Amino acid sequence: MSIKMNRQGEIVGGTHANPTQILHAIARKVFGEDAQGVITIPEAHEPLPPDEPLPPDEPEGGE
Repeated sequence: MSIKMNRQGEIVGGTHANPTQILHAIARKVFGEDAQGVITIPEAHEPLPPDEPLPPDEPEGGE
């Protein structure tokens, strides 16, 4: 499997692969061959963790 990316980081070609294979290939490129476990994808039956609330917006202009 190979992935071709443009300078903006968009995948523009390469051999066909599923999204998980693409993510793992990118992780190997960034973190090296020992990138095992860098990307974990939850199984379909696992509930996703709740989103954390965003902090309130600060008014522009400071104090």
